[in-house]
Amino acid sequence: MMRNRRFPPCLPCRTRKLACDRSQPICNRCQRARGKINCVYSDPASSPAATAASAPKRLSDTRNADSPRTVLPKPASGGASGIGYLGYTSHSSVLEETQRNLFGANGIRSSSSPRGEAAGRWQPQFALEDIRSPLQESALYVLRCLRDHIDEHAHLQLPSRDREPKGWTAIAIDRILTSLQVAFKGHFRGSESGLRILAATLCNNTTQPITDEHCASRWIDQFCGDNLRWESMGLLWAAGEHVSDDVESLRSNRLDLVAGRRCSETARACLAYCIELARAFTEGNDLLLDLCRRKSVLDSILDGDSGISSYVSHSLAVTMLTYLGRHVLEDQPSYRASFCSESQRRLAAQIFTTDKFGVAFTGRPPLLPLAFFSTPPPLDLRDEDLASDETTLMQAVELLDDRGWKLSGDVYPATLIRARYTIAVIRDELLCMALHKHRPVDIEQLRVLKDRQITATSSLPPGLIYRADDLNDPVFSPEKLYFKIIVQLDHLKNIFFAERLLHCYGQLESFDLILASFDLVRLTIELWKRRDAFNSPFILRDYEWMLLEYGAPGGGILCQELLQSTYSRPRPKDPRLTNSAIVQQLSLLVAFFEWVPREAPNSESCANFKRIIEWVLDHHLNAPADANGDAAFIDFNWGSTSPFSFGLDLQNTFDWLGQDAL
Repeated sequence: MMRNRRFPPCLPCRTRKLACDRSQPICNRCQRARGKINCVYSDPASSPAATAASAPKRLSDTRNADSPRTVLPKPASGGASGIGYLGYTSHSSVLEETQRNLFGANGIRSSSSPRGEAAGRWQPQFALEDIRSPLQESALYVLRCLRDHIDEHAHLQLPSRDREPKGWTAIAIDRILTSLQVAFKGHFRGSESGLRILAATLCNNTTQPITDEHCASRWIDQFCGDNLRWESMGLLWAAGEHVSDDVESLRSNRLDLVAGRRCSETARACLAYCIELARAFTEGNDLLLDLCRRKSVLDSILDGDSGISSYVSHSLAVTMLTYLGRHVLEDQPSYRASFCSESQRRLAAQIFTTDKFGVAFTGRPPLLPLAFFSTPPPLDLRDEDLASDETTLMQAVELLDDRGWKLSGDVYPATLIRARYTIAVIRDELLCMALHKHRPVDIEQLRVLKDRQITATSSLPPGLIYRADDLNDPVFSPEKLYFKIIVQLDHLKNIFFAERLLHCYGQLESFDLILASFDLVRLTIELWKRRDAFNSPFILRDYEWMLLEYGAPGGGILCQELLQSTYSRPRPKDPRLTNSAIVQQLSLLVAFFEWVPREAPNSESCANFKRIIEWVLDHHLNAPADANGDAAFIDFNWGSTSPFSFGLDLQNTFDWLGQDAL
């Protein structure tokens, strides 16, 4: 020890502002404490008491044998500071403004960034026994399941690297699997003790921050190879279930070749454990945010959007998004696209869009309102260009038009993200008008929103604009036709909401509402009719959600039209809207509801919808010729059937059930 120097007090004593005798390895005050306290001294490398020859020891070697195993390092943050994003009203905003003014006046510049300090901060190495028992068991469970999931004898090479585009996720999956099968094979394929060593390595690596990089390869380096961490394991489980964006989820990946067996519930549990483990060792980063987003999607697939699981996991994604400040990314004229900046924009747009779809489906308040979200949409860049070097990325940016769209008209993951985000922005305003209880609805604003929706859809790239002739055009692959249909359904749903609001607030002209409902039902049925052509389990698993989101509300309006209308001829605004056409579409909708498997999350609701529509059709077709529409509706015995508990009034088009009169 240096002359006239003493060790600094331990962290517990310093935190409680108590005198510390600085005994090693545990001070007397911590030993005498009633509750077990982990007596930990601060970083010796930064302490005046440290000697040049001192070296960090493992925590398990420097604590008492009877002390509890609850040692956890201070979590690292992927942001610029360890306390997350702080906005304008935060306690530090005035100090930061003063600091900026001071630096601007005196020309002072910080010599080192907090991010650099965090990356270079000394972190003690620890064994798996040093962490809490539940985390130990979670870590070992994930690794055991992953070892059973991956076929040891599967080939590591993909059959063709030119067949599928290579975004950062595919590159990362390849490298993570190679790391497990080669660099860590002795631990991964070895005994239980080997798994414990691997788990400890993952825990130690997760304490290191993941920093922003302009190049995808350097960013991926931070969680591959010797830097494997719990987020890496979570990415494998999410990718194994093809939980990604709308485009990439339809592509094959290397896990399809090496996975020995698949169980969605196991994948969900392991993904949840990976998120929990990562959050125990890091405060947040973009990769962890992406895992939270993917977990909410997987919960929605397995339990449905109305279940608590998807709502809770989505709320965690929103929390992580706002904690990292990704909801307020700036859009300046001098903006220069990079891998991390564009990836952050994609994540923010996806989570914002998911929030709007969830509000429309459940009627629950938005967790991420547009009023507090200002991140611009991502540029329409190919995944391959985004994952390449900076020169290639800049060349791809030059090929975009002034609005950020790619001129070729092809559909990439970013293309769909941008398009659905554009529609979600308008949907946010419609939903706020529908859910706001203390603000009157402005009819003129509603009409403006409807016109904006029509303009926004017409200005999308040609590859996403739907036309009726596309259904029979052999030029379009099933996937491209699927993308066109889902964007058109999103567009029609916004029109439907606008028309429902106009109708609810006294604008009784209902032809546009009937037309929007008819188109919703017809286009939803077109998806079902082409289920064999799509022939992808990752498309078919979304059918139940799309049936309830698009088909059921439109079907409710068409049922009302059959029960109440006195029209026997085509409606004035569209000759397609005959009673015969409505009956045909509702009949096909019944068949779609019947097709939903019983094990689907909302199968009971689908069965109830099917039964109600069948009753309406029977009543319409079998009613006496001289029966008045309203009288026939009143006389019919509907019982107490309630098909689905819609939280959003605009979505519940079966609210006429059980009414004594209209």
